[in-house]
Amino acid sequence: MQDTIKNKPAPPQTKRNKNSYRSGGIWSVKSTGKLFFAIGFSLLFYIALALLILAAVLDDHSITVSDLWKILLMPLLIAPLFYIVWLAVVPGMIFRKKIPLQVEIKPYQAGVTLIFPRKKQIRLGVDRIAFCFHRKSLHNVLIFYKIVPSRSGRLVFQKITTLIGLPVGSGWKKETLSEIANFLHQNGYQYHKEKDKNLFLRFME
Repeated sequence: MQDTIKNKPAPPQTKRNKNSYRSGGIWSVKSTGKLFFAIGFSLLFYIALALLILAAVLDDHSITVSDLWKILLMPLLIAPLFYIVWLAVVPGMIFRKKIPLQVEIKPYQAGVTLIFPRKKQIRLGVDRIAFCFHRKSLHNVLIFYKIVPSRSGRLVFQKITTLIGLPVGSGWKKETLSEIANFLHQNGYQYHKEKDKNLFLRFME
């Protein structure tokens, strides 16, 4: 069975700071940030509809302040069913995502512990855990995988969780994910390269 883990290419280098290298690493947040992202995506969708309506109106004639207030209400009036479906589907998908409140990484490839809400935990040794990191201008993405040998002898990388860090808001922060990725890389944890996706698709997967 070919279940020996080979070294993968080094992940993209992240920004170094004084908290990146420690004898042990524990990072935690008070909130998973699901509510923040659900509200944020709903507001962005509403603003996008309002801007489309505003652009269509401006093509015909100029608008007054009173007209502007009417335009802001139009997304709720002309497309109520479409907006209700959005509110029913997108936030629900976000709330179903498994996001840990704490990440504990032992040095020297000793293992990783992910602690989720309601005290649910996943503990994996170095031969069972892998990660991927994407550094973007406005957000960072850190993905954890469980390594499982298949019947054919190949290694299968099963996605455990995807952490998305923004500069602002509740939940995981952009720089914190950089620290975790640095610590994983410096302590020799397996890196699994995955194709990057846009922010919206990350929440929908």
